[in-house]
Amino acid sequence: MTDPNDPYTRLVRILIGPLEVDFALISPEATLAELQLDSLAAEEFVLLAAEEFGTDGSAPYELSGVPLAELAARLDGTGSAAGLRVSG
Repeated sequence: MTDPNDPYTRLVRILIGPLEVDFALISPEATLAELQLDSLAAEEFVLLAAEEFGTDGSAPYELSGVPLAELAARLDGTGSAAGLRVSG
């Protein structure tokens, strides 16, 4: 059974909940670029993830090519995130 507090699970909840990303597109190896979020959805993701993980959503960090599992670890503090930013 998946731990609801697992960082990756928390990211997936954001993607399939408020952002309505197709669950079939989501995997630990998938990147935000592969999920084809438009610019508005990408910015909403940044805000929601910053709120969920208590990070600074305004600090520059390129996310679009980072696999979701790695992104989750960085946001959770087990990796090295300097903040969040999606560009593309």
